[in-house]
Amino acid sequence: VIQRELQNPIALAVLEGRFGEGDTIRVSLDGDQLRFATAAPAEPIPEPELAGA
Repeated sequence: VIQRELQNPIALAVLEGRFGEGDTIRVSLDGDQLRFATAAPAEPIPEPELAGA
């Protein structure tokens, strides 16, 4: 079920150029249909500074 409902449609969208390398894909439910969209990139988390570095 997961392959049919998620993996296959996402793979086709990648092949069609709708999504690319590094994209985050958001999946939402519209009635009984899954919708796929590119999510905004998350803000990078700054690395903490090490004491004595």
